[in-house]
Amino acid sequence: MQPGVHLWNRSVFSDRPLVIDQQGLVSGAAEGVSFSYNDLNPYLRHYKKFLEMLSRFDSPGKLRNLTLPLMEIEDARSGRAWLDRTVSLLQLVDRLQPLTAYLVEAQGNLPDDHPWSERAALARDWLLDEVRRLGRGDGGESERSLAQELEQLKADYVSEYARLHRQMVLGLDGNEQRKRLYQDARYVALKELAGVDLLNEEELRHWERDVGSLRTDPGFHEGTLQDSATYNGFRPALYRHLDFDAQAQLNMRDAQLDDLLLRWRQALHAGLNSETAQDSRANMNPRERQLLDEFLQQPVTDVAQLPAGFVDA
Repeated sequence: MQPGVHLWNRSVFSDRPLVIDQQGLVSGAAEGVSFSYNDLNPYLRHYKKFLEMLSRFDSPGKLRNLTLPLMEIEDARSGRAWLDRTVSLLQLVDRLQPLTAYLVEAQGNLPDDHPWSERAALARDWLLDEVRRLGRGDGGESERSLAQELEQLKADYVSEYARLHRQMVLGLDGNEQRKRLYQDARYVALKELAGVDLLNEEELRHWERDVGSLRTDPGFHEGTLQDSATYNGFRPALYRHLDFDAQAQLNMRDAQLDDLLLRWRQALHAGLNSETAQDSRANMNPRERQLLDEFLQQPVTDVAQLPAGFVDA
């Protein structure tokens, strides 16, 4: 029997209170119910020696010469009970391991102060206490009760993760809306105007970065979380605020196109009507002056249509 038995990244034995975090770092932890490896191991060693002694009596003739004191028999019965309990404990840990490994990953995806994370921390301590009680032979919750509690915790995590994913990541409709923005006449006009020295091209580049940074996972659904607590690298804990709304952000960027196009048109009208621009127009050919006049005759609004060839002029 080795002491390195872990459940939910915690040692099952309270005299070896090690915590293994997401990065594999090991630290100490306060423990609840006491279940010492040093209390268990002597019984198993003694029972092993007892069995080794019995193995020498491997024939009917040798067995007739076997005499055992009553105390030694009682000790052997106690050792066998500890062995049975230990085997059951290890089997229980093995069966619960996949669920707790999932929940460890889930904890890393939500902030520590999230209600689900706080509940999971309490469930982890409760689980270890109950497993230790079973290992000690002190009763405790049944395996079915333990598994049901963990399954419910997993189900609640899936529900919360899915809610945050729908809120913080663009779905199919949002992804299509973003594609339409890149083809929008306002955006096309702004890309064309970005080549004019009078305008601040970085404003458009900033808009493009904001739109491009919005995550999109059209294929997500709750079923994708059955075997893994993380879908496509999305971890809400990495966001500064959990109230981030991807669809609202996209709608805001849509409205910003109107504002940016209006301000750029206003800036161009003001610049082209300046004395410096008026002097420069004298050096233009008739076609170039015509294009400028057509633009200046347009109302100063967020209209996306530009005279063909205007920016080149």
